[in-house]
Amino acid sequence: MQTFTLDTTGLVPCPAVPDGVQPLALAIAWTDLDPFAQGYIEALFAELTSNWLREHKYLSQAFRFSDLAPETLARIMGDCAGATLGREDGAALWRDRQAGRHFVYPPLTAYLGDDGRVYLREEA
Repeated sequence: MQTFTLDTTGLVPCPAVPDGVQPLALAIAWTDLDPFAQGYIEALFAELTSNWLREHKYLSQAFRFSDLAPETLARIMGDCAGATLGREDGAALWRDRQAGRHFVYPPLTAYLGDDGRVYLREEA
């Protein structure tokens, strides 16, 4: 069984703010995120890796932080905003959400877009 290792290298471009103007910071690095958000992303990528291997039987490289679409990162940051808990708690939120055990957040499906970036959509 292949173990999951998240490659945290790279930057994700900042999504546009609501009025369409880019913020001063042009990108967000893994180290810019609090431990809760990092745990959330690690659990998301672990699930995506597991699903990918189950469907395709191979993985050419580990998912990287830079593989997140800006919209995906914005959603994750919104979900994790204000959390003061640790990495394990962020991972637990992702897993509880996916199991349908969270009353605020519906389950999400992580998928690769045509551009090779990771996106999220609410499960139907």
